[in-house]
Order: sequence, then C-alpha cells, then structure tokens
Amino acid sequence: MKWISVKERLPESDKQVLIHTNFGDTYTCRLPVILSKNARISTKELKHENVTHWMEIPEPPKQR
Repeated sequence: MKWISVKERLPESDKQVLIHTNFGDTYTCRLPVILSKNARISTKELKHENVTHWMEIPEPPKQR
C-alpha cells in the first residue's frame, strides 16, 4: 500500500480510508470529510487542516 495524493485522485465516496493532513495527523474517514476539509481556505491568522494524501486501510493481521 502507498499514499496517494488527493491531487492525483480521490477515494470512492463510501470507502473508509486512512488520511494524512498538512498538520501531520493521520486518521480514518470517508470522501465527504476529505472534501469538506479541503474546501476550507487558510489565512495568515487561521490555518485549516487539509487532507494531502490517503490510502486504503490494510487488512488486519490474521489470527493464528
């Protein structure tokens, strides 16, 4: 798995994915949240969190 830039392409709308932000945070969400965060415009006084990259959530480890 590798990180995909939101400028390159976006995930399917109903798929939960890992995202990485311009603040260095990583967590899970779906496309509507990505679009909402990236619609905000930052100013000198107020910096908004934007999603920069996403990737599919890997399969969980197999139990033995």
